[in-house]
Amino acid sequence: MATFSLLGLSQEFAAGQSAKALRLATLAFDAMEFGGGTLHMVAFVAGAILFYVLLDQSRLVPRPLSLWGLVTVLPFALGSPLMVLGIELPFLLYVPYVPFELAIGLWLLINLSLEIKK
Repeated sequence: MATFSLLGLSQEFAAGQSAKALRLATLAFDAMEFGGGTLHMVAFVAGAILFYVLLDQSRLVPRPLSLWGLVTVLPFALGSPLMVLGIELPFLLYVPYVPFELAIGLWLLINLSLEIKK
């Protein structure tokens, strides 16, 4: 909803009502950022932990790979509630998750495609 409100606000801004439109646009953008950039992380963390536990139990991927996922999602589990409260952790804590996403994606893609060919 906030995204659609930005359309009308941009027209008001172009028409010369800049101060009011700018304040409302800032409010709409902040609402979008909180909903889309902060609250979705809470759902992501819950889903990621469940997914990596299930990957470990199913033995679909090697255990070190699923444990790597569990360990690297822990900063997100700590950072998500803090982000809702307005406290941000350094981005450096999230960096180990990036190569994990690439590794698990490639592993699943290659190994599952080999299984289908069998």
